[in-house]
Amino acid sequence: MLERSPYFKALEWVPRVQSADHAAVEEFARRDGIPGFRGLERDTRGMTEAAVRREYFPVLFVEPMAVNRQAMGFDLASDAMRRDAIERVRQTCSRRCAIGTSEVQRKTHRR
Repeated sequence: MLERSPYFKALEWVPRVQSADHAAVEEFARRDGIPGFRGLERDTRGMTEAAVRREYFPVLFVEPMAVNRQAMGFDLASDAMRRDAIERVRQTCSRRCAIGTSEVQRKTHRR
C-alpha cells in the first residue's frame, strides 16, 4: 500500500496508554524487540523524555521503519496540533486519520 500510493508516507500504530500503564508499555516494547524504547516528545532541543500526563499516544509501530525510526515512541499527545486532531476524532466518534500533520522526524512543523 505504501509503495503504490502517493498519499501515504507511513503507517503507524498509536495506542491510547493511560499514565498508570506507561512504564509497562515501554517495557513491553523493549522486550518485543525495540531496544531503548521510551515515550518521547519534542522540545526546543529536540526529542526528550515525555512529560508526565494523564494519557499518552506513543508510536509503537511504524512502516517503513528505515526512514521513520525517529518516530518510535513519540507521544502524539505532546504536540498541540496532533492532540487537537485526537480530540476532534474522539468528539465525533469518527474512525478517520488526522490529515495535515508533518512527520515527527521533521525539525519544523508545516500545515
